[in-house]
Amino acid sequence: MEYLLEMMVGRYTSFKVNKKNNNPGNTILNISNLFVMNNKKVLALKNFSLKIRQGEIIGIVGVNGDGQIELVEAITGMRKIDKGKVEFINEEKHKFFMGYRTNKSIPCKKDKNKKGLILDYTLESNILLQIYNKKTYSKKRLLNKKSIKIYNKNIIKDFHVKSSKQQLNILRSLSFINIKKNIICKKIELQSEIVIAVQPTKNLDKDSIDYIHKRLIKQRNLGKGVLLISSQLDEILNLSDRIVIINNGELVNIVNTDEINEKEIDFIMTKIKN
Repeated sequence: MEYLLEMMVGRYTSFKVNKKNNNPGNTILNISNLFVMNNKKVLALKNFSLKIRQGEIIGIVGVNGDGQIELVEAITGMRKIDKGKVEFINEEKHKFFMGYRTNKSIPCKKDKNKKGLILDYTLESNILLQIYNKKTYSKKRLLNKKSIKIYNKNIIKDFHVKSSKQQLNILRSLSFINIKKNIICKKIELQSEIVIAVQPTKNLDKDSIDYIHKRLIKQRNLGKGVLLISSQLDEILNLSDRIVIINNGELVNIVNTDEINEKEIDFIMTKIKN
């Protein structure tokens, strides 16, 4: 397997990251007794509760279809909550509409075509859609084009988004990797309390994986809450401070990462599935 990974990306890919011990702060997101239906009108989440704190990465472990995507959509206001609640601590209740939630919890999702981007827009325009209402980039409904251009150039440089015409390129003309990197960079750099990363490194090259991992760790070190959903168990183990194991939409266990290893998680998952 290591040889195969090396052949695919040019050298061996490891999910190991350097991170300092965290000191989590106050709870910033409280999910209480959540019940949510999937698109087939079947319960995808059943009495699910979780608290996300400042300065920590929480990794979700479960088989695809165990309710991970429905959880993300419930948090961001994209899916109806049938019972229970999702609340950002110390925020006024009247602010909980979809646009506000999406700004408070930034989802970096895996689908390049359906959510996150307008493929017939330029890279610059897509980034602008996320920052146009920030004070740094607009004043009295007028855009600060100079600040926006500088921001775009820095994003393209930092995330190594390759394009012949850079930010003037239509996104549909870019490669899958560069489209996905644009989704990530567009979301992760916003001023948000929580970053939700869904398969953030799937199908990316080694350099992009390393860079995104460093950015997620940086957000955690800045006191943000990070919710990580990945099919790569070693990615979950290396990035997360706490791991949440779910099965069929129910919370099975929450454990500190330094108290469990990959074999133990595999054993738990095999046991509950059987």
